[in-house]
Amino acid sequence: MGIELKQSELLERLVENALGFLSHAIETLESAPKFSVIDFYAAVELFLKARLLREHWSLVVAKNPDWEKFVSGDFVSVTFEEACSRLEKVVQAPIPSRARAKFDAVRLHRNKMVHFFHAGEEGQNQLIEAVAIEQLHAWYELHMLLRQWKDVFEPWQKKVAQIELRLQRHKKYLAAKFDALKPDLKRFEGEGKLIRGCSFCNFSAAVMAKGGISNLYEGKCLVCGAFNKWLLMKCPQCNECSVLSDGGQFDCTCGHSLEVHDLADILDETVVTKDNYFENPYPANCGECEGWHTVVSHEGKNLCVLCLDVSAELHTCEFCHEACTGELEDSYLHGCGQCEGSAGWNADKDD
Repeated sequence: MGIELKQSELLERLVENALGFLSHAIETLESAPKFSVIDFYAAVELFLKARLLREHWSLVVAKNPDWEKFVSGDFVSVTFEEACSRLEKVVQAPIPSRARAKFDAVRLHRNKMVHFFHAGEEGQNQLIEAVAIEQLHAWYELHMLLRQWKDVFEPWQKKVAQIELRLQRHKKYLAAKFDALKPDLKRFEGEGKLIRGCSFCNFSAAVMAKGGISNLYEGKCLVCGAFNKWLLMKCPQCNECSVLSDGGQFDCTCGHSLEVHDLADILDETVVTKDNYFENPYPANCGECEGWHTVVSHEGKNLCVLCLDVSAELHTCEFCHEACTGELEDSYLHGCGQCEGSAGWNADKDD
């Protein structure tokens, strides 16, 4: 049996295992929250490894890949950090910083559960609520990645949709928390604070304030803790005011939707002439979410249309010469979010 055929079979087993761990995590949330956390993290790690496996089986192995040992299970797989690094540097499919932070939170919680877990009866309800919210956040980011990697995970879309539906049960903990917060939310509104529906949990509990540019609002949801960002903009279809939310989600009430490249074209205020055509750095790359060509010039600042990060400066990678936001240190050697730098380039040639 050839490597390609075997690799496809192993990918199927890996994804099925990931879905199984997710299913068990949902089932055991209330009865065994400790094992729910452990299983949920196992699923996250397996999905990342499945993406690596689709690229090449050797990327899943930490050191000295050997095909025979790999198929027999006699190998040490990559850690979470190593998987994220290889997805970025080798596969060119980086995990956005926000998703990475949510996954890492589950990983750290998993480690705590394995080594130091102890919850008395009084703390059990608080633990379940915290785990439910943590899993909803992590699943939101994981689900976004699975949709981005649709060409890899297309055969499992129905099962992924079933997981999404089953995870809605977790939201009852958010509803209970929202009810408890209603007096505080009413008081905040009386003080003149802007309270709006959270783009993550949909409860009207996001306390919003003006952001770095006009029509940009940002704030934290008091129910689920999600940080919300919205940009108010005119819909090009109906000319009514619509909302672009963090994650590049634009859906107008008229039914019109926009892709990221459309948003970049609409919001970019750069005036391109024959004199500046070759020097124009836009669209640039985002150092916050690592979006490719998602940063445009808007109101004299750099706006990422994907994560709505606003920054004042652009930097140029000394190796690939792509412009990006965020700090770049020794970029000729180490590269940027979109390249491996000279070190990676030379390593590839040596291989």
